[in-house]
Amino acid sequence: MAVIATRGYIEAGGDYYLCPLPATQLATGELESYLEPVWAGNQELTSIEYTYPNGEKKEIALGYCRSIPRTTSVNGSEVTWMEQQSIRRYGDRPARVIQSNSVQLSVTLDEAAVTNAIRMMGWRVYVTNQPQEALSLDSAVVAYREEYLIERGFRCCLNKLPTLVYL
Repeated sequence: MAVIATRGYIEAGGDYYLCPLPATQLATGELESYLEPVWAGNQELTSIEYTYPNGEKKEIALGYCRSIPRTTSVNGSEVTWMEQQSIRRYGDRPARVIQSNSVQLSVTLDEAAVTNAIRMMGWRVYVTNQPQEALSLDSAVVAYREEYLIERGFRCCLNKLPTLVYL
């Protein structure tokens, strides 16, 4: 879904999309360049709250939005539009460290690489072609977060459908 050609096709058709960008859709170092202003203290982050079914509100993420022009070819025609990028990090999900004991090894640890990998944990980029006024950072994160509930509901229903037994 996140491939630029697919997003261009949806835009050309007059429809909207909201999807996370996988690492394969970000150039090497691109996410880091988005986060440098955050780490330098030059990019203000917006708190994103979620209202649970019991009415409890909780901050679930921090993030910011940016707009960038996109251009791609769709059926031989060039399509250009403004894409909104929502860059967020879940606030209540700390970086996880998995520890295991194993055989004796001799390794050299790249401290800079480990530090950078830990700093990058939890950050995600979502893209949409809706203007920020129509789909704010909060709304985009909450909409994508709630998507799994719908999918889980369908899966639950499919698993409980009666099966045919051939005699």
